[in-house]
Amino acid sequence: MLRYLLLCSLILAVAIAEDPKSPCPGKFDYVESKEGQWTGTLTLDSEYSLHGLWLRVFFDRAVKKLEPVGEIKEVRTTDDDAKNFLITNRDYLLKKNTPTKVTFTVTYEGEERPELIGYRINARDVCPEGRD
Repeated sequence: MLRYLLLCSLILAVAIAEDPKSPCPGKFDYVESKEGQWTGTLTLDSEYSLHGLWLRVFFDRAVKKLEPVGEIKEVRTTDDDAKNFLITNRDYLLKKNTPTKVTFTVTYEGEERPELIGYRINARDVCPEGRD
């Protein structure tokens, strides 16, 4: 019986370690994960219509590549250690109070997975909440 409890505890610990928690539930979700990469979805929303998108994404460790899926194509890192990225589309229209999902894939090297720690839409902090 003790072995069974230890085995269950180990399985639960591994499951928790494999499934990172979102820094902003409801605004960002980890979708899929495999060795060396993961995919996540950000929910973009604004109380104003935005004509043009400048999305800054922040990670806790270096990212080899950040690749958006869909119509947002321009991505560049904004620092030397590849933890901060700027995703832009000058023609993007984010309609007022209309949540829109943006999916992207993160590729990384090494054992430790970089995790999203925050993001901004057009210079406004969205995640983590309460930074404005």
